Amino acid sequence: MKKLLYILPFLLLLLGCEKEPINQADKVVVEAYLFRDKPVDDIRVTTLLAYGGTDTVPQPVNNLAIDIIWQNKAYRLQSTNDSGYYHYPGNDLQVKAGEIYELRFEHKGAFVSALTVCPPEPQNISISKDTLDIVLFSLVDSFLTGGSITPPEPDSVVVSWPNPNNEYFYVVAENIESVKEPIFPDFIVGISSFFFQSQPTTNSSYEFFDFDFRHFGRHEIKVYKINQEYVDLYTSFNQDSRTQAEPITNVINGLGVFTAVNYKTVPLYVSD
Repeated sequence: MKKLLYILPFLLLLLGCEKEPINQADKVVVEAYLFRDKPVDDIRVTTLLAYGGTDTVPQPVNNLAIDIIWQNKAYRLQSTNDSGYYHYPGNDLQVKAGEIYELRFEHKGAFVSALTVCPPEPQNISISKDTLDIVLFSLVDSFLTGGSITPPEPDSVVVSWPNPNNEYFYVVAENIESVKEPIFPDFIVGISSFFFQSQPTTNSSYEFFDFDFRHFGRHEIKVYKINQEYVDLYTSFNQDSRTQAEPITNVINGLGVFTAVNYKTVPLYVSD
């Protein structure tokens, strides 16, 4: 009931202040993510790419007066740079589980808005082991030394969590060493950094294999609890382009997503 009392003033305000619906060509794309207990700095607004138009890269929309409403108080965001990103400079806007947040701004004579709720933190995250051993195999070395030419079986680690209600999660793995030691030689493309993110899933586990990693050392495995609007956005991005269906969005008078996520971290060490 307390949460409903927070929502009601927002709905009444929108009903009382809403202007004419914005033209499709004037709509903006919102990419706004709130992370539990993290600064609000991942808010971006860009132009909509017109179907059949000449532009191939969305243009940033800067200098908007964007507010995030939390507990009946407006927190004004600031432009981070000229790429359409915005952030909140203070630390009094806090992202907490179960709290309701609204994003609101005016563009082209219409109010753009969206609501989201920060989901609960994933519980009882477990990992099958805290160290993953990488066994490097060289076919050339095997021939030169007369050793076995059969590569070793891939090793893996499984991250698990309860999911009795088939809710949506995704998993992230990231190397957190300040100086990263690559597993593979420098000439192999794509080892400069390592960040892996799975697609949304209703499973209750995810398995990483040794060949998924690019560096030795400390890693963070994060299991994220996500809302339906995130799943809808992911589905829209991956739909068949031949359908030309309107993307699913929770942004009124705009496109994209405004969502909050919660997560739990477990450590993993990748060893040689």
